Amino acid sequence: MKRLKTIKSYTGHARFIAETIPTRSYLARCQIEHIPSPYRYSPSVEILLWKGRDVVWFETRHRNYEVYQIPANMARFKSDDEATDHHVTSKFPQHRAA
Repeated sequence: MKRLKTIKSYTGHARFIAETIPTRSYLARCQIEHIPSPYRYSPSVEILLWKGRDVVWFETRHRNYEVYQIPANMARFKSDDEATDHHVTSKFPQHRAA
């Protein structure tokens, strides 16, 4: 994933969020676990549209937000539940639905 932007203030983060559009699609956290984020624990991450690009953001340190572009070939999920299920079953295979 390509880092597009680093934001270093709450105000800058708020401005960034105001510029985005929700896509109603999600990534499973296991797909992007290489990005450290001590403040984000959800098993799914919402994809946002920003300046014509699909992106996700993470607070990687206190007041340090990083915005990443999602590669076109990365699997996306239509709902938060689907992304969460994918994350859980990839981390804990014994929890697969029968």
